[in-house]
Amino acid sequence: MGLLGESEPERRFNLLSELQSIADTQGDRSAQDAVHAEMAALLERHPDDTRQARLWYSLGMLADRRHDRALAERYCLQACELAERCGAAETAALSYGLLVWLHIARHENEAAHEHVEPALRCASRIEAESERAPTEARLLTLSAMVLSRQSRYDAARETLLDVLARGEALGVPRLQLGALDNLAVLDATLGRWDKVAEWGERMLALAQASGNLPKAVMAQWRLIRAAHERGDSAAVFRWCELTLPLARAVGDRSMEAHTLRELAYWRCKQGQADVGLPLHQQAQAKFRALNDPLPAWECAVRTAQFELELGRRDAALATVNEVLGALNGELVKVRAAETIGVRWMCVEVLEALGDGRTPAVLEQLHVDVQAEVAQLAEPAERERQMRDRPGYGGVVAAYRRICGEPKSMH
Repeated sequence: MGLLGESEPERRFNLLSELQSIADTQGDRSAQDAVHAEMAALLERHPDDTRQARLWYSLGMLADRRHDRALAERYCLQACELAERCGAAETAALSYGLLVWLHIARHENEAAHEHVEPALRCASRIEAESERAPTEARLLTLSAMVLSRQSRYDAARETLLDVLARGEALGVPRLQLGALDNLAVLDATLGRWDKVAEWGERMLALAQASGNLPKAVMAQWRLIRAAHERGDSAAVFRWCELTLPLARAVGDRSMEAHTLRELAYWRCKQGQADVGLPLHQQAQAKFRALNDPLPAWECAVRTAQFELELGRRDAALATVNEVLGALNGELVKVRAAETIGVRWMCVEVLEALGDGRTPAVLEQLHVDVQAEVAQLAEPAERERQMRDRPGYGGVVAAYRRICGEPKSMH
């Protein structure tokens, strides 16, 4: 760029784009801000619709990294409209792809699905194979995420394994990391914690080798979750100690909040409620600041569980009442399968308190658990999920104990 000076604005813009990509991989958000400012200044001197659309897409990505999803969506819509109009197929495809992700993050699964087709359509118009192949693979990763949220787990896994193979063939670490991360999410959803740990370890090794610090944070979080479900508190603490400062360093406030919540849980679990409960409150406040209500309410109901253990029955009941209200209000658009964990924790507290609403809450919870598991074709897999997915076995046992023999899930 120093050699180019003010000559060849297109080449200069492309170099700035490369710098932006490097800063994004390293999680250096202030560097991204500086590069974006240079891009905008260059476009003021040398206007160009194709490059303007690329800048808007890049700004949308950065806004999403900072969890300002309303701003990210505004930039995305601008980028889509301009990129489609000027024939910038790659930018249009990636912008539609980002819209898919933003809707997924807001639990708007139908809207996410609607953007998959235009994203892939735009990608098919990319002339250069070297650009088309990785773009299509990135979009297929998003497609798999949508499939998973439709409970089409086999199709999602097949798609992700295909993306992983493509990423390896193309030698693109970012593609491989995206596939590995979503495979871990998929297996976590299905309660396959050994597989989650396997994907997390592969992901961490690749993230460290390629210098992708944000993905290293995510890989460590997958390992934390696997350790949690296997009851390995020592591993949880070890990974949390590594993850918390790294999440803060790359500005990943969501992972910072998740890690604080995990630390809070285990501190309380080990009898250190004086340390754990304030950590729960910190995590809940951070989720609220990120406008991420589901994990915020998960923090709340976990707090209620530990309040109950401390004999603070009124406080526990008040918190559960708030969570139950949120399930019929703020969380009403969240897919039922995604709230099973929160509702099960509420049932545990209600039953311990002898609350008369327990059977009614448990009845609907049992229906939703069976509906989720019944979508799987193999009886052995249905039985395994009832055993391994968090809360599922507990729901069925509680239903049998409180409401009678459960209905068949076939």
